[in-house]
Parts: sequence; structure tokens; C-alpha cells
Amino acid sequence: GKDATIAEIAAALQVETILEGSVRRSGRTMRVVAQLISAKDGSHLWSGKYDRELDDLFAVQDDIAAQILKALRPRLAPGDVQLPSSAQGEISPELFERFLWARNLTYDGTQASADRAHAEFLAIAKAAPKFALGHAWLARSWLGVEERVGGDVPPGIALPAAQAAVDAALALDPQEAMAHFAQGLLWRRHDENGKALVAFEKALVLNPALVDAYLGRQHALARTNRVPEALQALEAARGIDPLHPAVLADLSHLLNLQGRKVEAFEMLERMYRVAPAWAVAHEMHLYVDNWEWGRAAHLAEREHAADKEDVEKQEALANLYRVAGLHDRPAALTAFRRHLSLAALGRREEALAAMQERLAGVTDPHLRTTIEWNVHVALGDAARAQELLLRLWQQNESRKIGFAFNLNDALALGVLLHRSGELQAQPGLLEAIEARVGSMSELHQAGLQANRGYLALLQDRDDAALERFGALADAGWYGSWRYGPPLYVTSRLEADPRFQAIRARLVANRDAQVKELERLRNSGMNAAEARAEYVAKLATAKVR
Repeated sequence: GKDATIAEIAAALQVETILEGSVRRSGRTMRVVAQLISAKDGSHLWSGKYDRELDDLFAVQDDIAAQILKALRPRLAPGDVQLPSSAQGEISPELFERFLWARNLTYDGTQASADRAHAEFLAIAKAAPKFALGHAWLARSWLGVEERVGGDVPPGIALPAAQAAVDAALALDPQEAMAHFAQGLLWRRHDENGKALVAFEKALVLNPALVDAYLGRQHALARTNRVPEALQALEAARGIDPLHPAVLADLSHLLNLQGRKVEAFEMLERMYRVAPAWAVAHEMHLYVDNWEWGRAAHLAEREHAADKEDVEKQEALANLYRVAGLHDRPAALTAFRRHLSLAALGRREEALAAMQERLAGVTDPHLRTTIEWNVHVALGDAARAQELLLRLWQQNESRKIGFAFNLNDALALGVLLHRSGELQAQPGLLEAIEARVGSMSELHQAGLQANRGYLALLQDRDDAALERFGALADAGWYGSWRYGPPLYVTSRLEADPRFQAIRARLVANRDAQVKELERLRNSGMNAAEARAEYVAKLATAKVR
């Protein structure tokens, strides 16, 4: 629905020529018209027209692609160029259109779109069982609906189903790059980053233009603190598809964490043009990373508050209120995880009742325990929360921190055990926390400094912990008020005047952000105007 010029398209894609065309279908006949256009002056360098019968969709695709490549080779790629086959098995044109639609939905960035795409991939795999690419995308979509905000698809269902879909795709076509990519995602979900890297690299050997595999490789490398290689993978993805929504999101995030905030928001503007729903969520993420809670909450109120039926949007708004300790706001008390706000407000019986209501729809043991320990921490039931977290840790056979027992679980348990003097009685826990925090890079880790502060606390390096938390407070950090106070440091530090001063600064920072939210509300600015104001502020600060 856009009317961009060839020059604008070429600039956005960072290319010198544009292959433009159209596809028309009449019954079982397809007509493809293609033309190569110079971005420099808009002149036509070449054109061609192809009429084919739709007896075999992929044979037609390969035939036309080969004909176009043959015509363009003297102009663009001298020498031999091997065109990979797209043969994927049997699928009708009608199903293939549904597949393309579902694949596009995957990049929309909303849970509703992920759910619709997953339903389509399930139907396509059933209707076209020999379509390898369909099984590969089905595997990927299983990971997109696992433990979503509005329901419970437990790992015990999602992960085996995803693996079965990968296996089906590879049995049909061992050279299907997307299947190897999906296998990499599964390995990463199992905290096997080494195996994930092997799978991503295999996918890239088979399809060097598979942007998603570069992004998967980047995340696996960043998670193991191989920063230069991660950056190279991201730049490679950017070179192939500079308008890929995930590429834009990762670049924007990284630039923001590096202090290149104006550039980060320039990337965000591109995201709004290609994936607006995802861009809204990403903009909130950037504000939170910058400790601009007021702006994130203003955007959520502008974009989410009115959509009462969207569980994901309401939970995003409620979570922002919780971060700032505004647990009494109506959105926080009616959203999906209202049990947390009720507990933080000390409304014990209501919180426990809401927790039981939530647990009634949950089958996964890990998720059930996580819901319970969060509520008991907020209620101040340290002993019960510690018991629940210890159960999670003891069930974690790998003794590593990852998906099965995440860093939030580990730090909460560590702090509770530190308070009760039992930390050393849990062999391997502190070492696992040290290993996880030590392996974290500045890439995609906005909370790294706070995590290092908690680690110093657990290591009995009180001065180092206070220095970390103090520096964060001086920079504008307001902590996290999800469980009541801005820091759930339940140790001897709470009696230290230095810690009390830090907590007072966190409270002041939070209060300043609440005032900023009120200012933005009263300004009458819409989301785009508020964003423009912020970017102008960043640019002015940069000049100074």
C-alpha cells in the first residue's frame, strides 16, 4: 500500500539495482513479468515475461528464477553462479499462498500473530506432509507459542513437537536450511549453545542468505560472550536484509546499549515502517533499558490501554506499573498476573486466590513453581519462596543457569539463602551464578550491572555491591518494584546507612519517572510526537 520510488527502495535496501515484477494467475497458468531497473537514473536495464503452467509450483519457480539469473548474469555476476533448487515436495499453489502468509505473520511481533501462524503451519503440515519447508516452519512456530502470556503450552508439549517437526523436515530433505536453523533454536532452548552454533552454521552453509540463521548465531555467540563474532554475524544479516524486522530490532537494541541512542531510534523508525506492532513493543524496551519508565508507560497507555480484550497488551501495561511499584492501578489488578500486584499490596487472601486461579490453567511444573515463588516473595514469605526455589534448583539436573533454571530464579534463591545463612550449603549454586553473570556480554544485557551487584552481594563483597547499586542509582536507575521494595536485598545490607541512602535515591528516581508520565499525559502528544521529542532531547544532549 505504499508508493515508494525506485530510488527510495534502493536506498532502504542498500542496493544499486532493483528487480521489479508482478505475478498473475489465471486458472492453472502463471504469468511472471520482471524488469531490472537502475536506481541511479530509473532506466530499465532488462525485462522479461514468462508464461508457465502450474503443474509443479517449485519447478516453475526454479525455471523462472534460472531464466532471470541467466539474463542478469552478464550484468551483475560474471562467471558461474549456481542457483540452489527450491524443490520442497508436493504442495498446491493455494496451500503455498497460505504458507507464505503464515511465514509473514511470524515477523509481526505479536502473540496473536504467532498463534495464527502456528495454526496455519499445523494445517499445512497435515495437508502437505511431503512439504519439508512447512515442517521446518512448524518446528519454529512451536517455540513461538511455548508458555505464552495468555495460556500454557508447556515445554513438555512444545519441545518434543518442535523436535518431531524438525525430524520430519530433515527426513524429507536433509539439505533444508530452515530445518537446521530450527534445530539450532531447539538446542539453544535446551541451553546447548555449542550444538546450536553448529546447527546455525550448517544452515548457513546450505543457505548463505538465511538471515534468521545469522541472527540465531549472533544470539548464541553473545550468550557465550564472543562479542566480536556476534557483531560480525549481525552485520552479515544486515548486509543481506537491512529491512528484516529482527535485524532492525537487534541493531537498535545494540546501538542503544552502546550509548548511540539517536541511531537506535533511527533504526526504530525503520521498524515502524515494516513491523509496526513489533516496533511498539521494541520502543518500550528501549525506554526501559534507558530507565525512562515514564515514556514506556506513556506509550503503553497510548497503544495498549484501550484494547481490553488483548491479554498480551494488558499484561505489558500492567508489568510496567509493577516495575514502578504502582500495583494499585486498575490495569495491574485486572491483568493476567494480577496475583503479583495483589501480593505486593499485602492483600494476602486475594493474592493466593488469584494465584490458584492462574495455576488452574497451568500444567507445566516449572511454570507452576515459578508462579508460586513469585507470589510468596511478594508476600514476604521468605521460607516458602526459598523452599519452592530450592525445588526448582534440585530438579535442574544440568546445574547450569538457563531456560530450565533462569538467572532470575538463581538470584532470588541466592539472596534468600544468603539471608538465611544457607548459601554455602547448596553446592554449585553460587558457582553457577558466577559462571552465568561472568559469561554475560554487554550485548543484549541491559540489566548486567544490577546482576553484577547482586553477585557481589552473594560473594560477601559488600562494598562492591554498594558501589554497583550506587552508580546505577546515580545514573537514574529506579530498581524493580515487582515484589514491593525497589531491591529485594534481604540481607544485613538493609541496616547499612549507605544502602539506605541508595534506596532513597531509587525511590526519588521512580517518583521522577511517575511525574514524567503525568507530564506526557497532560502534554496531549501522541506516541510519535512523544518519540520525536525524546530523540530531539537525545540529539541536543549529544551536541553538548
